[in-house]
This record gives sequence, structure tokens and C-alpha cells, in this order.
Amino acid sequence: MEDVLVIGAGIAGMLSALELHDRGHSVRLLDAGLTRPPASWAAGGILSPLFPWRYPTALLPLARHARRDYGQWRTRILAAGGIDIELSDGGMVVLTSTEQQLAGDWGAANGVAVKAGTASHWMPWLAEQPAVFLPQVARLRNPRVLKGLSRLIQQSPVQRLQGQVEAIQSSASGVRLQTSLGPLLADQVLIAAGAWSQSLSPLLASLIYPVKGQMLLYQPPEPFPGQVLLAEQGYLVPREDGRLLVGSTGEPQQWDGRPTETAYRQLHEVAGQLWPVLSQLQPIAQWSGIRPGNKSPLPVIGCLPDHHGRVWLNIGHFRNGLVCAPASARLIAELISGQATFCDPQPYSLSSCSSSSLL
Repeated sequence: MEDVLVIGAGIAGMLSALELHDRGHSVRLLDAGLTRPPASWAAGGILSPLFPWRYPTALLPLARHARRDYGQWRTRILAAGGIDIELSDGGMVVLTSTEQQLAGDWGAANGVAVKAGTASHWMPWLAEQPAVFLPQVARLRNPRVLKGLSRLIQQSPVQRLQGQVEAIQSSASGVRLQTSLGPLLADQVLIAAGAWSQSLSPLLASLIYPVKGQMLLYQPPEPFPGQVLLAEQGYLVPREDGRLLVGSTGEPQQWDGRPTETAYRQLHEVAGQLWPVLSQLQPIAQWSGIRPGNKSPLPVIGCLPDHHGRVWLNIGHFRNGLVCAPASARLIAELISGQATFCDPQPYSLSSCSSSSLL
């Protein structure tokens, strides 16, 4: 099998590296570290697209088995002596006054359980607000996933390098990368560097852009129900330790990863709207991450043109990086290995995504 160099050590990069290693490739993982931090650790941990019926049907093959897939990765992480990723069930309550029928039709068409009702059935303080409930939605603690995957990589033959890519040149015989470590050569290269992928190709610069997302963390005095609560203005995600996440902002074209007072006030207001108990509390933490925004509603998974079939992409997941990461990594590993793919890869090709961004 050929040597593959994976650019990016977020959840997409690490899972892709492990999937490629599982298929017999020699794999190197290039980690830019704190200079280009992945957004994966800063997410809310919801294993579902937000308002999933609003997305193209092609997103479903990447998202629908996330609970199962993370269960398998959890088993591997624990077997390696890693930390528990706190994979939890409970479902997701979605406040929606106009989309109950749309959500129900989407669920019926795709074999996904969707129950319509009033929010007070699951969250008593929300009175008679219309809602739908997705009982199959799970959640996890994503920083623990990253720690667990890092442990798997550490115990595998995958070579992890600290550095960042400045330029990529390809030929029929291989790929040459200019990096902060000096020149590197590889048979194949996979770009999985999140928002920072845009700097590696003019084609990507026209499609991928940064979107800053900020979160708050609370320690409420009483337990929150065991479901995620989603509304237009934000969401609440309970943790097993009793803490509660509130998210998230969406700030396009922002590269500055520092939390802001404006976002603090905005999210604190959202928290009080969704659960009045929180309006009387001060958050115990605030953080932010830079998501890979995408002009297409679908991630880009496939070959980068004009590189002799040697440069590949697993990027542009925007808010759906965590839920789609296991399936996306499997798909790109199958493509690079020349194997039959578990789903049709065409909707995620760069040509398809570039076309859909023009609609």
C-alpha cells in the first residue's frame, strides 16, 4: 500500500488516519497544533445535524449511524486504556412552530423516528410550545473523543508530526509538500485541516471559509432532563457530570479564536430563554473554535483536481463535523484505497459541492 500523509489532526484527520492504517497504508499525520487548532474539541457533541430535515438527503448516509460508529470507536479507545467518551442517549427536543409536518415527512421518508407534540411533555417549563422529538439522537463529550483517538494513534504505527503545510506540488510520481519542517514527500496526501484547508488550493479558497463558534458552560443547581434541547436561537446539551453546554454563535470570516464579551452576553440570554434557571447563574467557562464553513450544504470528500489523482479532501463539514466524522473518514479511506464505497461518493465531490454552492 502507498504512503499517505494526512494534513490536520482534528477529528476528521485522526479518524481518516486510523481508517487508512486499518486498510494497510503507511500513514503520517501532520498536526499544526495550537497555530491552527481544530474546531473538533469546541463542539457541543450532538450526534445529529441541527434541524436535519433542512439538509439535502445526501447528508444522511454520513450522519445516520454516528451513534453506532462512535460506540465502536469507544470500544477501541477503552481497550487501549483510553478515557470514556461519555456516549449518551436521550434524544433531542426541537422547538419548531412551523416545521412539524416537514420533520415528520422527512423522518417517514428516511426511516428516522420523529415524534410531534408539545415541548412541555419533555421540558415542563416550556408550556405548550410546538416541538418534535428525535429519540435516536445521542451525544458525547468530544474533547474526550479527541484524547481517545490521540491515544489510539500513539499506540499505532501512524507517525504524528508537528508542523504546518505551506504549499503542495504534485506529479505523476508523488506529492511534495513545503512545510515548517522542511520538504516532505508522499505517495498520496489527504487534506483534512478544517477551515485552514482553504489556504492549500485556490479551488478551496473559493468554497471554504472560517466560522467562529462560541460556547458557555454552566453548573446548574438541579438536574436538566436527559435530552438535548434545540431552538432557532441555540441549544442546551447536558453532560453526564451534571454540567450544561449552551451554544453556539456563528461568526463568519472570523479567524480570531478568542472568546468575546458580546458572545458571552448573547449566549447567556439564550440560556435563560431556553431554561430560566440559567438566567440566575454565571457560566463557569466560555470557549470558542473556528469551524470550516462551506458554501455547499454538504462536506467535500474526494479527489482534488489537477493533482494527478494524488491529493484528496475530507473537509467542509461546518456544523456537522462531529456527527459525520466516522462515516466521512471511512468513505475517504475507501476512495484512496480503491475499494467499493459504502455509499455513493458523487454528491460530496468538489465538482458537485462547487455547483451546489452556486444555487
